[in-house]
Order: sequence, then C-alpha cells, then structure tokens
Amino acid sequence: MNIQYINKEPSKMEIYEIMDSIQAEMDEDIAMNIFEPNDEMVTTVCAYHFDKIVGMGRVIKENNTLYIQDIIIKPEYKGEEIENNIIVNLFKQINDFPSNFSLYIL
Repeated sequence: MNIQYINKEPSKMEIYEIMDSIQAEMDEDIAMNIFEPNDEMVTTVCAYHFDKIVGMGRVIKENNTLYIQDIIIKPEYKGEEIENNIIVNLFKQINDFPSNFSLYIL
C-alpha cells in the first residue's frame, strides 16, 4: 500500500473525517481544536493514501516533557503499520530536541 507521511497539521475537514471514522464521541469543539497549532504543539505527522488522510499523530510539550499522543488511524487501515510509521516519523522530527526532555507515548 502506498502511504505518504507528511509533517503538517491536518485541516479541520481532515480532523472531522478521521474522528468520524473512529466514531469518536467527543464534543465537536474539542475535536476541531485537538490539532489546532499552539505553543505546546511540537510537530504533527499525517498519513495519506493517495490524497485521502488515513491517519495522524502529534507531539506536544509540557515543561521538559514531550508526549507522543493522538495517534488516530481510520479503522480500514489498521494493520498496515501506519501507527508504527507515524511514530517513527514523529521520532525523526523530535530527534534534535535537547536531551533534558523526557519522552512519553500516550
């Protein structure tokens, strides 16, 4: 399967599409703001199959701690190693962070 990984924030429509695909029961305002750029967000990676988003994940920071979180994959793409590849791409993005940061995967 040809999956492309891009370091970018997803559009609001892409977020809605992903959240809807996993039937996330969360407040629409939270769903729409979950990937909104802010001071805590370090990087985001989106996975695309052709031009359709199929997954995403992000790294946020809080003080001297980095968190890999919000790894979301469309159900029909589970088992395609997309989760692992998003995490690998996120690690590549944060590789140059100072060593005094702790890293957690949520």
